[in-house]
Amino acid sequence: MKSEINKRVNTGLLLFLVLILMFVSKIFYLFISISIFSLSFVEFTKMSKLILFKKYFKQFLLNSFFALYMFLFLLIFIFGLNDVHFKIILFIVLLICVSSDIGGFLFGKIFKGPKLTRISPNKTISGSLGSFILSMFISSILLDYIFNT
Repeated sequence: MKSEINKRVNTGLLLFLVLILMFVSKIFYLFISISIFSLSFVEFTKMSKLILFKKYFKQFLLNSFFALYMFLFLLIFIFGLNDVHFKIILFIVLLICVSSDIGGFLFGKIFKGPKLTRISPNKTISGSLGSFILSMFISSILLDYIFNT
């Protein structure tokens, strides 16, 4: 459990460093955005090959729609390049995602409980509830801070 927490903390610190660099440098912001979207497309095409085995036309259609979807999001990220408010919103969304991951991990390890699904055998119902509770708590704190400053 301790090594798993160390991995999550190190990943969080690396993500925090990347976010700071994205705020400081526009080139780094573009590089990270394009890299994330490219890697997402590669992973999606791998999954579509597994799910739609030997259904090449459906794979092509699904991958094309996903590429269009990712392209539209990349455009939004590029248009948000000079907008500080967009970057703050992006930062808040990522903080909520990180808190969701941490809440799910901690509540799942502390309270254990029945498994949620066979697909991911380490997911528990208590972890799911902890993920929801911590992300709601963090988002309420962040929104309260934003609206009261």
